[in-house]
Amino acid sequence: MHNQQFLDEGRTQIETQIRAMPRQFLADAFCADFERNYPALYEQFVGMYTSRGHDRPHAIQSVHAQLMSTVNTCFGHLTHKVATVQNPKGGDMSAWERVD
Repeated sequence: MHNQQFLDEGRTQIETQIRAMPRQFLADAFCADFERNYPALYEQFVGMYTSRGHDRPHAIQSVHAQLMSTVNTCFGHLTHKVATVQNPKGGDMSAWERVD
């Protein structure tokens, strides 16, 4: 499932970020690069959750999950998930590969 608002507001930026990633990348790198390259849009996405009462850490967690879900659902022609790997901060994250 994807986040339609993320797609509506950030389709071009998400696509550009996917194309800028190395051939193999991790979800946390994608999210960090997206935040660095599109800070205003990233903050808009975070604000969607903080305005609903989420604290900032949980809002960021939700943004990252929704961003990668949107990548997975809507940008399969550019990248695909290849594995689930351990996140050094705890839990799991996804490993991705660009489609060239």
